[in-house]
Amino acid sequence: MPTAGRATVWWKCQAGDDHRWSAPPYSRTNPSKPAGCPFCSGRRPSSTTRLDVTHPELAAQLDSTRSSIDVSELTAGSQKIVPWVCPVALDHRWAGPPASRIRKGRIVGCPFCAGRRLSITNRLDTRVPEVAAYLNADQSGRSADKLYFRSNFRAVWTCVANPEHSYSLPVHDRLLTTGRCPKCRGLPWN
Repeated sequence: MPTAGRATVWWKCQAGDDHRWSAPPYSRTNPSKPAGCPFCSGRRPSSTTRLDVTHPELAAQLDSTRSSIDVSELTAGSQKIVPWVCPVALDHRWAGPPASRIRKGRIVGCPFCAGRRLSITNRLDTRVPEVAAYLNADQSGRSADKLYFRSNFRAVWTCVANPEHSYSLPVHDRLLTTGRCPKCRGLPWN
């Protein structure tokens, strides 16, 4: 069979009966970059590589209310942008390719739950309003509705014991304290 022509031929992979595709011979025999089975590589869906077969828990997070995407057309390596919804909170909705949801064989979780995006269910003011009440938004430069409740952002807080005292502490550290400033707790503080 000549390998330099542009004519396409049909190929079949041994991994599955539905792993059939057409490609020119040169694409398969190119020594610098031989093309393998597009189904096994995750570029095309098959009965063995579909997202709902390889990662059913991830396929269940597809947001069918925002798209009529057919899950049988997706693979874990797909770059097609699809809508997702988090099983933890229904307001955690975002879009991205299935390939961005899998790293080293493990599922990457919700960007809202991870604190990379804000929602009504993970903001400081709605999650822990009793702590948010002591945030000094003017001195911090951010209000409680703009902060993730486990943020590393260093904010300025008003002391619970003495409202005339203020101190700086990351949001997530403030959740672990009583709310009394270091001075009221007898600690050295600048």
